[in-house]
Amino acid sequence: MDNETEGLEQGSQPSELSNTAQLIAAAVRAQAAWRGWDQRDISRETGLKPAYISLRWRAERAWSLDDIERISRALNMDVWKFFEAARVQ
Repeated sequence: MDNETEGLEQGSQPSELSNTAQLIAAAVRAQAAWRGWDQRDISRETGLKPAYISLRWRAERAWSLDDIERISRALNMDVWKFFEAARVQ
């Protein structure tokens, strides 16, 4: 069982992301864009694979808390700002 489908019943597909997960993904994209970064920059600075980043960038999968922490360190920002941005939207 891989990390993408862990916890799902056999034969079931991941459900659509929650509104909060979509807003967090939008906040990651916005913070990266504000710094002139794209997916490749996030991948390089966090050590996460480009394909992994891509799914989350497009809000097809949710960012984990560990991912958000890595990204916040790479962007030199407080992790809570991603959640604040999602709350405001």
